[in-house]
Amino acid sequence: MGFSRPVIVVAISAALFCLLSAPIAWGVNWLGEWQLVLWATDVRRPALTTAMQVLTFLAAARPALLISAGASAVMFWRQRRISRPVLLPVVALLGAVPFNLALRALFGRFRPGVSYVPNLIPEIRHPFQQWSYPSGHAITSVVVYGAVIYLVWIEGARLGPSRRFRHWRGLFLIVVMVLVGGLGFSRIYLGVHWPTDVLGGWLVGLSWLAMSIAWASRDKVSGRSFAERSREVGMIRNVTRGLDIASDLTYCNSFLRRGLGLMFRRSLRKDQALIFKERTESLAATAITMLFVSFPVAVIWLNCDKRVVDKVLACPWRLIYAPSHPACYYIEAHPSVLDKVEVGDRLSFPDSA
Repeated sequence: MGFSRPVIVVAISAALFCLLSAPIAWGVNWLGEWQLVLWATDVRRPALTTAMQVLTFLAAARPALLISAGASAVMFWRQRRISRPVLLPVVALLGAVPFNLALRALFGRFRPGVSYVPNLIPEIRHPFQQWSYPSGHAITSVVVYGAVIYLVWIEGARLGPSRRFRHWRGLFLIVVMVLVGGLGFSRIYLGVHWPTDVLGGWLVGLSWLAMSIAWASRDKVSGRSFAERSREVGMIRNVTRGLDIASDLTYCNSFLRRGLGLMFRRSLRKDQALIFKERTESLAATAITMLFVSFPVAVIWLNCDKRVVDKVLACPWRLIYAPSHPACYYIEAHPSVLDKVEVGDRLSFPDSA
């Protein structure tokens, strides 16, 4: 039985965390930690302190929740359905909280005894916040920004190599890594954490992030990863004429996705298509509305044998379009596909993703 990459990441980071925690569990600091804390606090300058305040704020509870919710909202807007990748940022963040609370209570390590920057970190006033290992901010930064990186990566896989923003993913990764590193340093600079608090937080965050990604990347039906399914190529093909219609298919099976359709989208690429299916052939059930759709759409209706029974160029904001004959399937695609199909043609495509 093979091991997946998330399992390997969890195993390595957990082992390193145990190794790092061994002396701390016995109340012994690692050699040189106090000197590093003193050096970090000695280099304080007003402008640098302001920058450290901003960095540490980016991993506080409310901003982290806002960033996670925003990332989930963007993914929902792009997918038009509730899925595990959509929920990943919020689930990963909220799931990390019990780890942080349990570990800090377990180790009971006190914060460094240095002078805090006045009015900087009000959370240390709570009795529980006297414990510092591992750093909650470090855990949060890895979990939240790591989840965002993962979503950017799988969106790049879904959109294909021709999309321009894929070339910026490497730069985005570097920026986020620098941000997480700077945020970790800010906790030491502000005098609220030992260096091993931050390192331990990163390891815990990495373990939980890997487990969360493993959960999010599994298909509930087939067990395939989300990234694998994103790279798969489904195809609508006109069998009668030997023409390819579309290769980026979205199956509108859920109630929410069927209701939203193309509403509020900005455009539709030439290779994209939405596929809807009814249980039986019908006129009323396969009628569509173009309300809240701001661009023209090709609509193709098919019977249960996947033969075209009608087609139309649907104009933006029209109330309703219905087929002239009962249909079982209907496809919404780029207007250019209307030149590739005629009534009576038979199309082929998978019945589900």
